[in-house]
Amino acid sequence: MTHVLNVEPCNLIDIRDLCVETANGDEKLILDDINLRVRKGSVLGIVGESGSGKSTLALTMLGHLKPGLRHVSGHVLVNECDTLLASQTKLSELRRRVVAYVPQNAGLSLTPTKRIGSLIGEVLQIGGEKSAKQIKARVIELLKAVRLANAEEIATRYPYQLSGGQQQRCAIAMAIASSAELLILDEPTSALDATTHNELLALLRTLMEERSLTLVCVTHDMRVVSRLCSDIAVMHQGKLVEQGNTDWILRKPQHPYTQKLLKAQPSWRGQQGTQSQSAQNRGGGSTKTLDIRDLAVSYSRGSILPKLWPLSRCAVASPAIQDITFSVQAGKIVGVIGESGSGKSTLLRAVAGASSIQNGQILLAETQDLARLGSRSMDLRRKIQLVWQNPLAALNPRQTVFEAIDAPLRLYFDLSTAQRRIRAGELLGLVQLTPDFLHRLPGELSGGQAQRVAIARACAAEPDIMLCDEITSALDISVQAAVLDVIMGIRAHTGCTFLFVSHDLAVVASIADEVIVLHNGHICEAGATEQVLATPKHPYTRSLIEAFGHMPEMEVQSRADTDGNRRPVGSHA
Repeated sequence: MTHVLNVEPCNLIDIRDLCVETANGDEKLILDDINLRVRKGSVLGIVGESGSGKSTLALTMLGHLKPGLRHVSGHVLVNECDTLLASQTKLSELRRRVVAYVPQNAGLSLTPTKRIGSLIGEVLQIGGEKSAKQIKARVIELLKAVRLANAEEIATRYPYQLSGGQQQRCAIAMAIASSAELLILDEPTSALDATTHNELLALLRTLMEERSLTLVCVTHDMRVVSRLCSDIAVMHQGKLVEQGNTDWILRKPQHPYTQKLLKAQPSWRGQQGTQSQSAQNRGGGSTKTLDIRDLAVSYSRGSILPKLWPLSRCAVASPAIQDITFSVQAGKIVGVIGESGSGKSTLLRAVAGASSIQNGQILLAETQDLARLGSRSMDLRRKIQLVWQNPLAALNPRQTVFEAIDAPLRLYFDLSTAQRRIRAGELLGLVQLTPDFLHRLPGELSGGQAQRVAIARACAAEPDIMLCDEITSALDISVQAAVLDVIMGIRAHTGCTFLFVSHDLAVVASIADEVIVLHNGHICEAGATEQVLATPKHPYTRSLIEAFGHMPEMEVQSRADTDGNRRPVGSHA
């Protein structure tokens, strides 16, 4: 039964006295007495650290609660529909016509066996579009609208052939393909480089104006809030501790937790001065651990749907990276930066053996040439380990933490069960987790905890090289710092070499000895981190640094607001 309460016409979302708790016996409140209103045409930023309840709050607007949670009391009204009490039929209609959702891990929301064009085409067909010709044109239009270069080619690719940033923008394209007036975005910029980050924020503002959209943006990045949101709601331990006009709160935050969030925002320029001082103390020798020569990797392209692209069934080579040549000394941390789609993740997959190599060599310890993973010896597999961008996708949801870490221990080492359990506990200690995590499932971990488990699993193989693919992109600032400390500790403890992909210059500046800049599949600049970031020589590198420089710690812009005042927490006004 649908419950309808009195709602002010200007409010698209009206949340009253909402309480949600765990249903596993401990009855812990995840959302505690939440009161919140969102005006039509506004942009609400829900901010807070990992575990604060911000994603849970956003999902209630869709009428969804994660397994293990239950609705205790209160109402969530979206377009006058009480989402937590509505029938499935009413919810389906609401999700199809009123509200659209873009998840944080866009790769998990894209069907891996379908091409991007087909996925977006399905949304258009559900919306009533029948003409194959019009669907094809509309798909390309939407991909271009989210600033994807080579939209025609992107439409023919599978999700796994795209970078994390490209997957994120494809998910946004699917969301705006519907006629929804409310768009909920969960960490929309976490997987994006600085240039694409700025373009996406500009895109969202344009979409708001053109389509009269209302946005709810879940984020841990206060820079996103300052540049996009008209209103802000600050979450801490399930409570709404501060809310109101963005300008007011960012200029004069009242709650200590809001003040803490603002002070924690990073600045990459502040990290540059530490590079020269610390580089001499970091590990590393003259021995080349990894030597890559003239590497080229291509993806084949095919049809989206035979009736839409009938002439594209034949595979055509599409270069992802070309003429990649560089070497990594033992014990060094080498950062790889570049825009989304520049080839960063493709490079890591090639080194890991997960992508076909069209040309070139990948030499380990200057002698062992690495072909595809299937032709590598067991010892070569052990020596190179990959930590994926999304740990929850990399960890088996049905395996405990111990089972995840135990797999490489059983595969590579002759240890008893008791010895493996002791070793697993030691590895958790290496990533700053306690042994009691061994019994947990991935679904019971926060994002930062899951990422550290993934790092521990990679360390279990005792690798010579660890490949890290955007491992901090989805983490809030405090957790990000903890994970970077883990990486530095592992390097100091084991002497492991790292190839560290990131779009965040602050992260690269704080951790990398050297940096490689990728652009359109080519290396355009490489060298010591401090030198490249302080005095870039290539125009593209300068554009990256300039784009990141346009993401200040706090950029408050004027926004239309009827009262311009901070709303007291818990107020219905």
